[in-house]
Amino acid sequence: MLTPFLQVVDRFYPRPGLIRRRALALKYSEPEELVGWRTRAYQPPAIKSLIERKFRIRISYWERDLTAIEACNGVFFSAFGHGPRAEKVGIHFDEPPAWAMMTRSVWAWN
Repeated sequence: MLTPFLQVVDRFYPRPGLIRRRALALKYSEPEELVGWRTRAYQPPAIKSLIERKFRIRISYWERDLTAIEACNGVFFSAFGHGPRAEKVGIHFDEPPAWAMMTRSVWAWN
């Protein structure tokens, strides 16, 4: 069993407003075979090495096909608490449980 932990990195991006604006400008869709509103992957230059450095980890798998809708590295997700697109917070994990991903609402939508 995995030991639960949470790691927070303050000031991850030097200019987070630029990333937020980019995320809000991207097109979101919900593919039929997948759950959740998402964008295509967006990976700023050197993002993999930034993640590895800030979290002090080595990433062994990194999706290189940025057009794949299944790509998760650099995909922005959005969830809605009310209305026709409302959903519950979800947890995704693989067998054997090598990693897990929690999705929740991050951006405010009007």
